[in-house]
Amino acid sequence: MKTGILRFILCAIPLLLLLLAGCAERTAPTAAPAATQAKPSGGAAAATEWDAVVAAARKEGEVMLLVSTSFLPDTRTAVTRVVKEKYGIDVGFVVGRGSEVATRLSREISAGLNINDVGLIGPSTITTDIKPLGVLDSLEPFLVLPEVKDPSKWLGGRIPYFDKDRQVIFLAADMKKGVAINTEMVKPGEIASYYDLLSPRWKGQVVVNDPSIAGGGNTWFGAMTHNILGPEKGIAFMRDLARHEPIVSRDERLMVEWVARGKYPVAIAVSSPVVRDFAARGAPITQPRLKEPFHIAFGATNVIAFKKAPHPNAQKLFINWFLSKEGVSTIFSTLPSVYMRTDVSQEGLDPSLIPTPQDVFLDENFYKGQDDDRKLASQIFGPLAK
Repeated sequence: MKTGILRFILCAIPLLLLLLAGCAERTAPTAAPAATQAKPSGGAAAATEWDAVVAAARKEGEVMLLVSTSFLPDTRTAVTRVVKEKYGIDVGFVVGRGSEVATRLSREISAGLNINDVGLIGPSTITTDIKPLGVLDSLEPFLVLPEVKDPSKWLGGRIPYFDKDRQVIFLAADMKKGVAINTEMVKPGEIASYYDLLSPRWKGQVVVNDPSIAGGGNTWFGAMTHNILGPEKGIAFMRDLARHEPIVSRDERLMVEWVARGKYPVAIAVSSPVVRDFAARGAPITQPRLKEPFHIAFGATNVIAFKKAPHPNAQKLFINWFLSKEGVSTIFSTLPSVYMRTDVSQEGLDPSLIPTPQDVFLDENFYKGQDDDRKLASQIFGPLAK
């Protein structure tokens, strides 16, 4: 936990507190916009370069995104609408959980296909499955807009690169709340610690996001066994949990729906945005703060650029827009989180999303060790997977 990114985020916590206190689918084409994009501030050279990017991107007409399932449908709709209205470019999506998009990408590469321009994917999948394929470009040359290149616009005073190769930029410090409960089936305070789940009362009643594959379940497993409980206690807890016969699933949204509808009272390692989506619709579901720390990862808004992109100009345009004040504001409107830009209002954000010093921040080195975590998780939970 001594890497540069950890120190950066820990230093950003006071700024965060201050700031906050005040499956594949393609989108349907729509009419091209009449409005034109205002030139960026930052001098004639920047404006000229941006104008050239916009003009070339319009000719390409579309940009293809490879995204994880936690990049929610409402967010995809909002992004699609704004990019189409502003630039006349259609946004297409290929959507899947981490392991699915990684497998799909690997097959496309083997077949000599270059389909994707930009990825918005979780750090675990990027680090362990996508970066080793050698298909990512450094993002530094893609940055054109002065407001994107300006370090003062970012928390901590630097562009939030996730890795030393500068192939990943993360936009959000994503609070991972380990447990979701049905408030009509679980009494207040009844589950105040992970160890409460080992009560006979919950045997066969807990749904677990499969920790043996890339995704939120594997991240939770690793955080618990390395950072939150430690190796000895963490592995012992996992074995005890497996003996309580949890239901292991790979469909995060279905898991949340099961809890929201009362099929099961508890789910572990599900997507917080999906839980908030169901809660906003009136479902009796919430994610309580347990005695153990939360772990902080970087969710579905991690930006990557693929080599040999089919729409290189639309690729560059989208990356700059997505990292701009307007782009982050558009995402925040449907996917609230602690975003790294200093000039985006995050008023109304759930205070429970604000990281605290007790919470555990996961760095790139953490994700590099996840292959071993998956193997161990497969040994423990594999017989229960369906």
